[in-house]
Amino acid sequence: MKPPALRVVAHYLQSPYTAFLSPGGTRLRTGPQMQPWAPAWNVDMRSGLDAVPGHLTLAIEARRLAHEMGAVFCGRMPTAHAVIPGGFTGTPTAQRINAFRQYLNQLMAFIRNVYIPDVNLVASVYHDYYQVDAGYPNLLAFGVFDEGGGAKLLASGVVRDVLWYPFDAAAEQRIADAAQPLLRKEVHRLHARIRFKQRGSANATRKAARGHRDRR
Repeated sequence: MKPPALRVVAHYLQSPYTAFLSPGGTRLRTGPQMQPWAPAWNVDMRSGLDAVPGHLTLAIEARRLAHEMGAVFCGRMPTAHAVIPGGFTGTPTAQRINAFRQYLNQLMAFIRNVYIPDVNLVASVYHDYYQVDAGYPNLLAFGVFDEGGGAKLLASGVVRDVLWYPFDAAAEQRIADAAQPLLRKEVHRLHARIRFKQRGSANATRKAARGHRDRR
């Protein structure tokens, strides 16, 4: 996996579980009758989930680790500042790569031992909710995280009526060809905005210089 993709990995990992528990944890059981837990949603609470909200502190710690992991290459997380086209302003040294790997190993242990079991437990208790607000059944995924040789960690494909179908190379090329005009249009629009701002900045500088001369 190329270094620029590592920033995306950190973004993928830094948010979901705390979003799942907070404020979701207060919807799984009644919390303390004090702020910020009260007033709380108190509808359709079911037994068997008492341990899940108690993992919120672990989730917050995991999110902190994901932020620090992203900051190894990006300077900070979220909203990284050290990203440039093609990579980062920092050098991906062996020391930084090892630090990133150590953070990732801790997060993977949390995901395997806490996050996935909690999600499966909630899904088993609220199994009837699969039919409530199920969402749109047809989705398109372009895939992410190149692993070399054209393979991706999260594969591209189509979900149609909740069933997944992989793309073939010809389908991917047709999508890429169709997207090119839109990308060129967006690039031209961005360049026009940059030129407009540059002209405005130059005009403001000249105006300030004239005002300075007039005062003298």
